[in-house]
Amino acid sequence: MLLLLQLLFLWVLPELLLLLLLFLLQFLLRLLLLFLLHHFEWWLFLLFVQLLLHLLLWYIFLLLMLVLLQGYPILLSVHFVFLLLVQCLKHLLLFSLSFFLKNQTKFHFPLS
Repeated sequence: MLLLLQLLFLWVLPELLLLLLLFLLQFLLRLLLLFLLHHFEWWLFLLFVQLLLHLLLWYIFLLLMLVLLQGYPILLSVHFVFLLLVQCLKHLLLFSLSFFLKNQTKFHFPLS
């Protein structure tokens, strides 16, 4: 029972708090980028900056988790490495899709 409480307070609780902080930072980042997108026409550059900042947030989160876990099994950290890769792929897909949609008006496909 003591080991279970120790794992809860030393492992699960800090991870959940950091995850909550990460999502809050991502939400604030999106609000800032929406504001910038509304006032500026650098949409492609801002999407790239958003991708980099999200990856940086996930990387910082992963490093904090590795420091907090110290000697415990790092199963959840491996899980977050996977989440980091999924986030990276998602943002790259969104980035390429938005680039394609923005430039789609320049191409005129003939109707067959």
